[in-house]
Amino acid sequence: MIVKALRAENLILCGNCSEELRSLPPDSVDLVLTSPPYFQQREYAGGDCIGNEKTVEEYIENIVSVFQECVRVIKPTGTIVFNIGDKYVGGNLLLVPYRFALEVQKIKSIKLLNELTWVKLNPTPKQDPRKLVSSTEPFFIFAKSNDYYFNKDAFLEYRDKYCNGSRKNGGNDIGKKYYELIENSDLSDEQKN
Repeated sequence: MIVKALRAENLILCGNCSEELRSLPPDSVDLVLTSPPYFQQREYAGGDCIGNEKTVEEYIENIVSVFQECVRVIKPTGTIVFNIGDKYVGGNLLLVPYRFALEVQKIKSIKLLNELTWVKLNPTPKQDPRKLVSSTEPFFIFAKSNDYYFNKDAFLEYRDKYCNGSRKNGGNDIGKKYYELIENSDLSDEQKN
């Protein structure tokens, strides 16, 4: 797994995530965004790399270990975004992303904010004709505190500009009524935020 971390010096670090994360001081990173190697999807270089574990339990343990370093280095205003794929073994879907998320829930210093679904427009076809094509993957968004930074206006502006595909309304009214209810409520400005 490679971690890219933007620091005050605008330095991008590339390398073994465990080593690079340990080199960073606590509370120094605004965002960790990663898609670690998926469990047994391919032979990753080095043999003992994440993704090459013999059991899904070992894989989850290794991913959580890296995740704990991510928690250590993010600022109280920062977030961690993890995208993890799933795996079939013996015809059984292992639910790897959700096993990871449940294990991370045991870490008291982090909060799961969202589970977003990435809908793949051109998914990889399944080799097994008895299964449907898996066309989604979860993105889990975590934060250390309630002081995390999220620019909703920038997100909505981007969505409105670039997410106007062939679907009805291009998804432009997702959450719109909810935000209108909040805006028109009797809540204070702080509560609305």
